[in-house]
Amino acid sequence: MKSLKFKVSGMHCHGCVTSVKEALLSTEGINKAEVDISNDTATVEFIENTVSIDRLVLAIENAGYKAKPLLN
Repeated sequence: MKSLKFKVSGMHCHGCVTSVKEALLSTEGINKAEVDISNDTATVEFIENTVSIDRLVLAIENAGYKAKPLLN
């Protein structure tokens, strides 16, 4: 399992949080997703060999938001 945090732009309400979380959780290989509107972030726990970082960004963007991985 790998964990990664994303900066998510465009969230304005708890409905946005739900949309981002559902988009991530519906992606194959995602074990857990937490979305924090106060920090505009999403933290994702995923199976590294099953889903790519690009696919996670695409899932968030398909929900209508901008995403950027916060790499260490």
